Amino acid sequence: MALFGSYAPPGVYTSVVISGAGIPLFGNVRIPVVIGEGQEFFEQDNVELHRGSSSVADEQVVNENISDQATDITNHLHCTYFPVVIGDGTGTVTDDPSKVQVVVDGIPATVIQLDGTTGDFYTQELITPGQNVEITYYFKRTDTLISNEDESDQVPSFAAWQAYDTNQNYLPISVQLPGVTGSNVTVIVTDDTLDSPPGTGVLDTQAIGGAGTDTITLDIAKVGGGKRTLHDFYNLIQAGIPTNDAGYLTAQPPVLAGSPPVLSAMYPATYRLQGGYGPNTNKVFKVQHVPIVDGSNGGVVTTDPTKVKALVNGSKATVSAVDGQHGLVTLANGVVAGSTLTLTYYTNTYQNTYDLLPASSVSSIVEVGLGPNRADFIEDTDYVLGRTPAATTPSTGVPAPPPPWGSPLPATPPSAPSRLRLPWWTRGYGCGPPSGVPATARTWSSPCRTALPTMARLRTTRPR
Repeated sequence: MALFGSYAPPGVYTSVVISGAGIPLFGNVRIPVVIGEGQEFFEQDNVELHRGSSSVADEQVVNENISDQATDITNHLHCTYFPVVIGDGTGTVTDDPSKVQVVVDGIPATVIQLDGTTGDFYTQELITPGQNVEITYYFKRTDTLISNEDESDQVPSFAAWQAYDTNQNYLPISVQLPGVTGSNVTVIVTDDTLDSPPGTGVLDTQAIGGAGTDTITLDIAKVGGGKRTLHDFYNLIQAGIPTNDAGYLTAQPPVLAGSPPVLSAMYPATYRLQGGYGPNTNKVFKVQHVPIVDGSNGGVVTTDPTKVKALVNGSKATVSAVDGQHGLVTLANGVVAGSTLTLTYYTNTYQNTYDLLPASSVSSIVEVGLGPNRADFIEDTDYVLGRTPAATTPSTGVPAPPPPWGSPLPATPPSAPSRLRLPWWTRGYGCGPPSGVPATARTWSSPCRTALPTMARLRTTRPR
């Protein structure tokens, strides 16, 4: 039978031929067919997980549901977690479109452009609202570089005042410790010969009263009728006068400003130190993002002073100590009030969060252990299984952590990435529960555990 009954121009043509049923291949032999329900659940044994971020492993997101991003006809979508990496454990950021696998209503879609740094990508096909969109890719949980964080508001000032004599010379007085508590100190200069009845003066050993409190008294009357000068008071301060809140009194040598420039008797008065601001140290400062880590992308808390860069008034300052767990940085020299201070360091936002499981349809976790085929943790006591809500708008920073411990996990579609949270290992570098956990929520009496990998046995549902 000819395909065309007349001339047709060159091109591609199709023809459908419907034939009647032929003779059965096996004659009258009947072939049995079993119709029924297939395997509903599958188990994955000894799936290796690591705590938080890792310097040697990338994270895989499997079948993340991002359908809610298609609020209009679009081909521009984004990955919830970023940067997108090649998946070989090196954390290499990639713009290769093939590294993001997209499935729309069960049919693979082609990615034509990817920005690995932000997680944004474009598909060749247009996606309409209501379509089911799932993506699979690798991303890297990294340490975050904090550059030139301004800590100038922590630089304290010293409370101070000036004591005068009758010739208008003065003595600059301050305290040993900086900070607002220095403003609690008061110095009262008296002359007991002006009392009623009048006194006879005191020895130097009796001239100071209130030592160890925030109210210091000085009697300027000497035995024999003389009066103490600013230089006499300077010597007494150098000998040591403690306060309650600000350490010892300090003083600089008297400034001769009178005419003539000679010292005279001190002037009786009450002086309250003023200008104290901030904490009681100008060497120890707390960063705004805790903990301080070593920058290896493993979330390793550090005590290495070389991992923090400090600038005072734009010039490099020596860091003498770092308490990474509490975010404290100690400088070798104090920072003068009015100076600017900036710190550069790495932090990690993945402590006290969760691990993504390599499947989107995990129905239950059979066991979790410290090694293969072990069950060292108890579900709902040591760990919980939940789902990660899909992001609806792009962001420029690290994805927000899950709800605090003890709060309900969000209800999300079954195709959202599954996650596992292990309270014992949420820190990965030390002991104790995450911040905000009630003391009754868990007994943290077990030995500290290091950031070793865990092994999980997962039970997943068959995709429908």
